[in-house]
Amino acid sequence: MNFLFVVFFVLLSCGRSIPVSDPKIIGGTATDAPPYFVSLFFKGEALPFCGGALISAREVITAAHCVSGVTGEIEVRFAVSDLNDLSRAHEVEAVVIHPRYHTQSIQFDIAWLSLRSQSHGAKPVTIESSRARQSNLEVIGFGSTRAKDESYPSQLQSARIDEQALYECAALKGPFSSIGDNQICAGSRDGSRDSCYGDSGGPLVTTSRTLYGLVSWGVSCGEPGMPGVYTRVASYDTWLSSPLRADDLSELIGSVFYFPLLHEGRRFSARYQLWGKNVSSSPALRTWRRKLGDEFIAIDLVEPSPGRFRLRLNRGEKTYESATSFTELKR
Repeated sequence: MNFLFVVFFVLLSCGRSIPVSDPKIIGGTATDAPPYFVSLFFKGEALPFCGGALISAREVITAAHCVSGVTGEIEVRFAVSDLNDLSRAHEVEAVVIHPRYHTQSIQFDIAWLSLRSQSHGAKPVTIESSRARQSNLEVIGFGSTRAKDESYPSQLQSARIDEQALYECAALKGPFSSIGDNQICAGSRDGSRDSCYGDSGGPLVTTSRTLYGLVSWGVSCGEPGMPGVYTRVASYDTWLSSPLRADDLSELIGSVFYFPLLHEGRRFSARYQLWGKNVSSSPALRTWRRKLGDEFIAIDLVEPSPGRFRLRLNRGEKTYESATSFTELKR
């Protein structure tokens, strides 16, 4: 898993970060995975790169920084407690990153994943709607267990932490000064319990077992007086209800999508930034119709040169084309 980690200046990578991402559980204990806990893997890899939470039979949410920039195929596994005993992998069909997320931003760190199939043993988690300050929150993950080195456990870890007031968090200055009400500050005052490198995207849950936050970023790990920062999931209820069902396709511009597309036995990496442009039809077009929400959207591959493709998205009379090309994936 990942956690964005902040150093003297702001960096953003994969993990608990933005201050540079990549977290781990510090001061935790081994635990059994709850049925909604999700581990994200690159296809064929044995170690997870991030965590997530199942919110419906085929929908997962995680941190945006976990999947931003990813071009490989992603798989998820449900309720993994021990990395030596992995459950069946499920292919990620599509990824949508919140349109206001940016790699240099510490806000809107959330992404929605659609799965090609569902796990009958998994159980979605309920999103906590209350904004009342919480105590005894639980964060879980496979991230490193020591702040000074990358010591990653094979057993899932859990730690109990308390939410801190946003004004206290903002008073820490630096990257904390821009903390918003769509985020949560939580940790232990003495730094003995914290999420850290490798825990990114993982769930932060209440004592009622409702989903309160997702691991996002922090300044170092396990530092006294330096809480971790989490995405407040309830702030994104409206967006999560229809991330791909905007009435106007222009609302999707700037969102990042990932689709593993197949054409005549060939697989293509289609990860790109969308921008608005009207284009004419092309004889080189290959079209898929994929169900997104309650309707179908036409997804076209346009071949500008051998082995390189663009993606065109059509809804009604509006057409949008990817700004950059993508390439065929070699099997």
